[in-house]
Amino acid sequence: MRSYRSTETVLRRLADLGSPAFSNREFRRLFRFSAKTAAVRLNSLARRGVLRRILHGWYAVPGPDASEVLAEPRFLGTQLVEPSYVAFASAL
Repeated sequence: MRSYRSTETVLRRLADLGSPAFSNREFRRLFRFSAKTAAVRLNSLARRGVLRRILHGWYAVPGPDASEVLAEPRFLGTQLVEPSYVAFASAL
């Protein structure tokens, strides 16, 4: 089993997901961690500011446009729940 210890490697692999938000389940599957190891790793990354916890079990990678992504609940909501959409009236 591989060991992903560097923060750069973690961020690169998370970028492969193609979503600004991801669940702890996706993190475990991506790195093949046990539930306990994934929780420890995610908490460590969140404490250091590498990741941002947005909901219980959901994290986002803050980037240059993180404030835009995290400030727009409609966009983030469609990323967290699939399939989903924003109604026309709400979008206006």
